[in-house]
Amino acid sequence: MDAENTAKIQVVLGNHLLDIPDALGRYPGLVLKTLTDAFFFIRVDQTILNQILLRSIFGSALHAKRDKTPYRLQAILKSCQSGTLDKSSLEAKVYRHGGITALVALFAAATDDKRTSSLLNTLPEDELEGFVKSINAVEPHEDFQFLVEQLKRKKMSQSSRPTKKMSTPGSCLSRYRQRQLPTHNETQGLGEGTGHFGLEFGIRDG
Repeated sequence: MDAENTAKIQVVLGNHLLDIPDALGRYPGLVLKTLTDAFFFIRVDQTILNQILLRSIFGSALHAKRDKTPYRLQAILKSCQSGTLDKSSLEAKVYRHGGITALVALFAAATDDKRTSSLLNTLPEDELEGFVKSINAVEPHEDFQFLVEQLKRKKMSQSSRPTKKMSTPGSCLSRYRQRQLPTHNETQGLGEGTGHFGLEFGIRDG
């Protein structure tokens, strides 16, 4: 997307114009219902639906409390940093596009929702890159941020022995069970809200 022409959605509530996060904080059910109702008027392919689901999964993972480092995260991070991880693996791609923060988000999301890996693998390379880069724009929970900062400060251990290249089948995410994407009937209903509001779409230059 052209950086000079980016769309922004705002909510009109009475005489107030709110950004989406503020509006969701006040009237989550009403805002979500209005957003989903918009899909009556547009057609989207499965890739877009997968991206919507992925943003929900990653958003929950970024804002969740955590007291443990996801399994094998440190080992995979070291392999990414040393260049020994298979470059075609999902972990290597995520690290290449988004660095440590994105890799931590990947492991957190995969720990919380086993569909994460299979959903990400449905995205074309350019859309995967765009999605991963957008992760860094999200303000995460302090537990997540603390984990990222810990990993950034941690120096890679030095070893005189040659490292063995890791293959994609041996990566940690490949061991997660693959699940079918949820059907419409399996998704949770949205909470009802009260009141009326509209959505305003604008194009910002610069």
